[in-house]
This record gives sequence, structure tokens and C-alpha cells, in this order.
Amino acid sequence: MFLFFVFFFLVYMFVISTGVHTTARPQAPSTFSPPWLISASSSLVTLVLPFFFLIVLYCIFCIIFFYIYTCPGLVILLFLFESRSLGARGHWRGREAVTSHF
Repeated sequence: MFLFFVFFFLVYMFVISTGVHTTARPQAPSTFSPPWLISASSSLVTLVLPFFFLIVLYCIFCIIFFYIYTCPGLVILLFLFESRSLGARGHWRGREAVTSHF
């Protein structure tokens, strides 16, 4: 999942660097703001926005992941699924393979 975020970040930075995100008709800057403030704010948005977007996506993923794995109904379903996959002697094969070394 981390590699997905890294890949997404690299693609986003490539799109930003090529200028695809700009509109077809350039907007006139405001006459009340100095040019250095406009350029600084646009570069700040360009640098901060991908990190903010990645953090939001990561938080959403974590919330969904922990909700799914702490939901009691899903835990019961997983327990029932594991009880059907028991071995012939009533032991889970993976656990049996691990405990046979001790």
C-alpha cells in the first residue's frame, strides 16, 4: 500500500511539472497582491497539496482497515470460516506446522 502512495505521488508530481493542471485560459492575477506572493502561494500549494492528499488517503485507508478488522460481525464470520477449514484432527495446519518445531 505504501508503494501505491509513492507511485501516486510520483505521477501527481509529473502531472504538476508538465502543467496539465493549468486551465486553457490563464487567469489574470489580482492587482492587490504582489507577484512574489502569487508565485510563492502557487508553489506552496503545488508542494503541499500532494502530501496533504496522500495523508488524507492514508488516514481513510487506516480507518477502513481498522474498522473492518475490529467489527464484531466480521470477526465472527472469519471465525466461522476458519472453523470450516480445520484439519482432520481439529488442528489448523499452519498452527500445527509452527508448533511442531517446539
